[in-house]
Amino acid sequence: MGNVRQLIFTRSYSEELRERLSSGSSLTEYLEEDMAMPEAGTLQATLDVSDAIPELDPSVNADTENAIKVYEFLDNLDKTQASDKRLWIYLSHVTFRKYTIGRWEIKASAEDLTYNSEAKRKAISYIAEHWFLSGNARSLRRHSIARLWWAAYLTVAPWERDSEYFGELEDEDRYKYTRVVFSTQDIAQNLLERRLGWSDRILIAVLEYLRQNPEVAQNREHMRNLVKELNLILGYRKLATLSFSELLAVVTETSESI
Repeated sequence: MGNVRQLIFTRSYSEELRERLSSGSSLTEYLEEDMAMPEAGTLQATLDVSDAIPELDPSVNADTENAIKVYEFLDNLDKTQASDKRLWIYLSHVTFRKYTIGRWEIKASAEDLTYNSEAKRKAISYIAEHWFLSGNARSLRRHSIARLWWAAYLTVAPWERDSEYFGELEDEDRYKYTRVVFSTQDIAQNLLERRLGWSDRILIAVLEYLRQNPEVAQNREHMRNLVKELNLILGYRKLATLSFSELLAVVTETSESI
């Protein structure tokens, strides 16, 4: 195995793809596993990746392992590169196209996508959400491939990033918090799509609490209320300035008060 330069779409071709989707003219192409594109539509990024592309499992329960595979495949990716819409659009449309089709399947036939206006409208919105990026942070958490990388990036071995703050959490499983994030779809959505999840200290404290209290993680209503309450607290209290034990205590107390 060796390394190759990762391809990305050009800005103009990315916009062309988006415009064709918005018009509905390319809808049926999102049912096909192969994609035809002009050679001039791509360029090399400054990112080296393995020439062995990992195979992703489109089942819902495989999100954790898929996140680990994507994160390790893009192990040289930095935050600036990770904000480049052209990269993620290329990855969903080309590199991991089969996975994206399988994981975010369009519930419509080619005939419906051609003649049924309501089916077309829903499909355009659905594809735009999971195959493209709108430029805001939330869209990164909804994109088929970006969501996997960012979930792993934000949760992998926090003790390696900040040994002084997270040192007591060190474990032989570098992805133990990535596993908690994807233990239910509600956790991934409630934490990663809201500002609570943008502070690594708060995010890891919540995930540690859920790891210790799996019954809370499995309780959809309790989980949503917990995140809602913590977001309210975050509005008037600087939680990230607390020690980890103090922060974990706040999460625990908030949960027990619900």
